[in-house]
Amino acid sequence: MKKRLIIISVIFALSFPLFSACGCSSREILSFDNRFSGKAEIAAGYSQTLIYDVEYKTDEEGYAISQNFPDETVLKLEYGVGTAEFAFTADVAFPAEIASDLKAFAEEQNALAYKLSYSFTIPLKVTLNGESQDVEEKMESETYFMPANLSFAPVYSRTESQYFLFSSNKTTAAASRLKIKSETVYNEESFSVTSYTEYLGFPAEDKDFGEPQSVEKKYDFRKEIDNGSLLFAIRGIATDKDTGKTVPVNRFGETSELTFTKKQSAEMQLSLTYNGTAYPDAKFSYDDISYRINDAYSAGTAHRAYIQSGETVNIPDLALPIVFFQPIQSVTGEFDLYGCLKFTLKEVTVNG
Repeated sequence: MKKRLIIISVIFALSFPLFSACGCSSREILSFDNRFSGKAEIAAGYSQTLIYDVEYKTDEEGYAISQNFPDETVLKLEYGVGTAEFAFTADVAFPAEIASDLKAFAEEQNALAYKLSYSFTIPLKVTLNGESQDVEEKMESETYFMPANLSFAPVYSRTESQYFLFSSNKTTAAASRLKIKSETVYNEESFSVTSYTEYLGFPAEDKDFGEPQSVEKKYDFRKEIDNGSLLFAIRGIATDKDTGKTVPVNRFGETSELTFTKKQSAEMQLSLTYNGTAYPDAKFSYDDISYRINDAYSAGTAHRAYIQSGETVNIPDLALPIVFFQPIQSVTGEFDLYGCLKFTLKEVTVNG
């Protein structure tokens, strides 16, 4: 029987590159707008922080557990409640320690330096063939890029994450904890990636990273974004006119083609805090955006995000991702689902 490799918590910086990078001159320069700031121009010092509760779900539309997975006597996952945070800032210049010739280009264009930091943790108890281990799925990333008028062009990114991989069929399963670290520096004509990968086994025992892998590749400036700014970029897409839009995304030196589709517009109530004021059951209008990787090797299940599409009481339209879903699924075999992680916005802080 086929075994399937299951990624338990892969958030934005997917760790297995599935695509071949290339310099594709036929691509168009990418176009985004400033929906994240209410379409207003921003100044240095502007910041946004978004905080989410994270839950494991098996009853969301399109994310039910596949019947092909083993029962809980073989493999059982018990998630707690997690948290995630996006912190965005705009500064006058990129940090001096980033060795990219794009810094000079940005200075010539009087472009602000955008920085997006992301952190995610969720507790998880894994029971495999009767043996259990309590772990923490986690990820941290930091991405520097240019403003919308320069296509959110990436300058630098780094990410570090730990999660479990599982292979399984109907009656058996195996597991390994995976630890990954990666750094990417972009220049005008090429980018360089340095990455580390360690398989920690199960039960997992931590160990230091070994030797890095390094690669340098050519790419087309302003014609792809970095994976770390993916959800931010979705906020800059005009969903009514750009549905079906394809955006090349660099993940650890490999280019993925992602297609964004507006499924529907709808409304929902959400309790959250905006700039310190609580808004219980605030009514949000949103666009239900589906985005998927287009490649023969990808699992193909769509990620989804509910992007704010109108002003609500005392909360401006900032194209906020009020809810988004990350599928948990195999990346071989039949690409079966194991539910999803649901991220629900709980706190928004805007300065500037």
